[in-house]
Amino acid sequence: MKKISFLCLLLTICTFVFGQKFGGAQLSYGFATTSFGFEKNLKEKHFGSVISVEGRLASKSYYLSLGLTYHKLRISPDIIDKNLKPFENKEDIHVVKIPVSIGYMPFNRNWGRFRIYTGIGLNIVTNVDENSIPVTLSQFENSTMFYHFGAGFDIKFISLDYVFENSFGNFINTVENSRSQTQMVKLGVFF
Repeated sequence: MKKISFLCLLLTICTFVFGQKFGGAQLSYGFATTSFGFEKNLKEKHFGSVISVEGRLASKSYYLSLGLTYHKLRISPDIIDKNLKPFENKEDIHVVKIPVSIGYMPFNRNWGRFRIYTGIGLNIVTNVDENSIPVTLSQFENSTMFYHFGAGFDIKFISLDYVFENSFGNFINTVENSRSQTQMVKLGVFF
């Protein structure tokens, strides 16, 4: 795991260093909904926030990006208590995502660009807060691979992205058919 972490850190640094000349970097904040189930054949929607940083190596129409995203996933109050207010108690799952994308820019001007992209990535569940369900870190797979696709607009230095992710394997190791599906909307700055 340490070798993978070091390799990801090295790739991220290289992407940012070379991206400044041939692309750029993007820092974003957004909201996400994630579907997966704690019970067999039952999918629940869970809400959360994401903070991400990504570097892009770009040519005129194509680019390669490597990112790092922190996803704070709030366990749905419906499975805990119908009267629970979603932001009062700590019921969070902390996930680090490492996406790698290939993108195409059908519209690319000095003042703005439209991007479409796809790729693969890795979800790593790093921590689960104490909660009243109880849900523990040991219930989750340490890491799961996912594929994603999305679209984004950059206008000057402002960026807006929509991303859809779907995991290849189960998110919860004790539940069949618990693949996670995440949709994110992110607003950020591109520099």
